[in-house]
Parts: sequence; structure tokens; C-alpha cells
Amino acid sequence: MISVPVPVLLAAATALGKRDSTRRLLGTLQVDISKARRRLKWAPLISVDEGLRRAVEKVLLLLADPDVRGFLAKMRATSSRPSRSRDHCH
Repeated sequence: MISVPVPVLLAAATALGKRDSTRRLLGTLQVDISKARRRLKWAPLISVDEGLRRAVEKVLLLLADPDVRGFLAKMRATSSRPSRSRDHCH
């Protein structure tokens, strides 16, 4: 893989007529559910805060598991990848 600066990707996408979709892919992952609420009369079963609390709780339980901790330590020890920069896509 090669590292490509985000501005270069956006310039190429603009030249190809794909700027909007590329900006969506490179931008925030925040989702707006107002359309689903309106059209489907739908509401989430749990709040974002509760969902995050549950996710953190599960991650903490996983990290407390000795097998998971051993696996993660092994992965860190064998990983030789450089850290990724936020302003580049790989």
C-alpha cells in the first residue's frame, strides 16, 4: 500500500467527478437518523449514551480476559507496521 495525502485524494476525486462521495468516505462517520424517524416513525431502542456505555463495558470485560490479553500482547509484539497518520489514507 501507499500513503496518499487527503488533499491529493480530493483533487483526484474532483477531477473524476467523485468529490462528494469521496468527502463522505473521508469525513465523519456521524449518522443522522431524522429521516428514518420521520418516514418510518422509528426510534432507536437505546440511546447513544447507553450504547456507548454497553460497548465500553464489553470491551473492558474482553480486556480482563487473560486469553484476550495474551493474544493482544502477542499481536503487539509481532506487529511491525508503522502507525498511521490521520492526514493520509493507506
